[in-house]
Amino acid sequence: MDYIEEEKLGCDAGWASQEFEKTNFGDLWRKKRLVKVTEDLSARPLVPINHASEDWAATKAAYRLFSNDEVTPEELFSVHQERTSQRLEGEKVVLAVQDTTYLNYDGHDACKNLGYIATEKLKT
Repeated sequence: MDYIEEEKLGCDAGWASQEFEKTNFGDLWRKKRLVKVTEDLSARPLVPINHASEDWAATKAAYRLFSNDEVTPEELFSVHQERTSQRLEGEKVVLAVQDTTYLNYDGHDACKNLGYIATEKLKT
C-alpha cells in the first residue's frame, strides 16, 4: 500500500516526556522508547508505525515495546488520562470532537459480505 508522504507536523519539544513521565514499565529504556515512538507517531499521524519510524531498527523497537508484557494499555491510558484531566482543569468549555465516519468496502470484490454498517446493509 502506498502512503502519501506528508510533511512532518511540528510538536512541542519534550511534550511526550512530560506526558508519560509517570509511566512505570519497570525499565527506563521502555519509557524512553515510548517517548520516541509517541513523538514519531505524533509527527506523522496518518501513517503506520513503519512509515513514522526513522528506520527499520526504530520500527522493530516500537513493535517490541508494544508487545512487551510490562507495557500495558491500562498504564498508558491511565497516565494519559491523568495528564489530559490536568490540562482541562479550569477550562470553562471543552470540545470533544469525534469522527463518526463509516467505511463501506462493499464495492471491493475481495471484501464482500464483511457485514453490516451500523444497523442495516447500505446500498453501494
